[in-house]
Amino acid sequence: MTLKEKFEAITGRDFDRAVSPVIGVILMVAITVILAAVIGTFVMGMGNNVESNVNAGAQINVNNSSNGGSVTVTWISKGSASKLSVQVKPKDGTGSAQSKTIKSVGDSKSIAESALSSGSDNNKVQVIVTAIGEEGKKKTVINNEEHTI
Repeated sequence: MTLKEKFEAITGRDFDRAVSPVIGVILMVAITVILAAVIGTFVMGMGNNVESNVNAGAQINVNNSSNGGSVTVTWISKGSASKLSVQVKPKDGTGSAQSKTIKSVGDSKSIAESALSSGSDNNKVQVIVTAIGEEGKKKTVINNEEHTI
């Protein structure tokens, strides 16, 4: 009898197996539980509660003229928004921010330079366009740009 055979006889181990039966059973149970959880999630519809952001398309045009510029925002694609909120505010902190609401695709709103500041030329402004979902519950900023008017 070889040393290997004596060791197997004393310990009761068979070295021809790669994984012990107990570990194999534990692995099979773990895989079964994970598969059951994944399938249960789809069957019960728990994955359907994920909500997406409101989206829309808007175009910002800047008219920079010597007798007073303006910012015009046009709603170009509806997406899932019910309306757009446009806010234009001076970057230098002087003057006040102006807000407008666009209610349908194709409409535009303009905000004149004179409504924002003391009237000096080359004013830097921040233009923020926000898409607003049904009943105003969800909002997503779709444009946030700096322009000189």
